[in-house]
Amino acid sequence: MALDDILKKIKKETEEKIKEIEERNREEVRKLEEKYRAEIEKRKSEILAETEAEVQKRIQQTQIRLNLETKNLLLQKKQEILDNIYQEVLDELSNLSDSDYQKLILNLLKRCPERGEIIPAQNRERVTEKAIAESKKKFHLAKKSLAIKGGFIFSSENLEIDNSFENLIKIIREKTEIEVSKILFG
Repeated sequence: MALDDILKKIKKETEEKIKEIEERNREEVRKLEEKYRAEIEKRKSEILAETEAEVQKRIQQTQIRLNLETKNLLLQKKQEILDNIYQEVLDELSNLSDSDYQKLILNLLKRCPERGEIIPAQNRERVTEKAIAESKKKFHLAKKSLAIKGGFIFSSENLEIDNSFENLIKIIREKTEIEVSKILFG
């Protein structure tokens, strides 16, 4: 064999080896690409699932927060309605005619002990004095009056009774607020 033939043979074998190596490399690259593509897809799915779970969690938290805020607003509005109702009752009591006011004061005086001082509401001294006279109890009208919407304060040596309309409404509210709420709000 001539040197030329040997070189051709070596060249041919080298080319075949190179083709074989290139083919193996292409196959390995293809396998690596498939492997990493699968890993990328898997990781992408995991990230999407984690993100979706986080979004759902935040949506639930937001819904809970909004529900609580809604309930709080509703409770505030209900409380405002109740406040307004009891304020209207207080206003109606404050605007009673003199004769109706005198009857109410007389009823309150009948529940007081026999002796003591009556401190009236401002601008209702005269009507309170008439009710005292009608009660036939040993009360005396105080020289001072109170800046209250109506009613009076009974005072004796060892007892004080707050019969101001504000206090009476407060006591009535404590006893009736639940029942009134049920009637109004079901």
